[in-house]
Amino acid sequence: MSWKDDVYTVLERDPAPRSFKEAMLFSQGVHAVIIYRISHRLWNKGKYTMARMLNYLGRFLTGADIHPGADIGKDFFIDHATGVVIGETTIIG
Repeated sequence: MSWKDDVYTVLERDPAPRSFKEAMLFSQGVHAVIIYRISHRLWNKGKYTMARMLNYLGRFLTGADIHPGADIGKDFFIDHATGVVIGETTIIG
């Protein structure tokens, strides 16, 4: 799954962004999911410190705290990211 798939998921489910560019630039939810996916890859490679640092940056930028150890499948969508907390043992999708 690529980051573009996450942006297209936002376009399918959220009427606010009117283009791919708008969704990519202004959707906190898509930013949170993309940052999570990168940190999750690092986590799975055993690069825990780097994954947690990226997680921390993502929380600062988006207001969503998604642990890099969580397991989130495709087509995941967060409409309003601020205040979202997803723990390490969470499995979605």
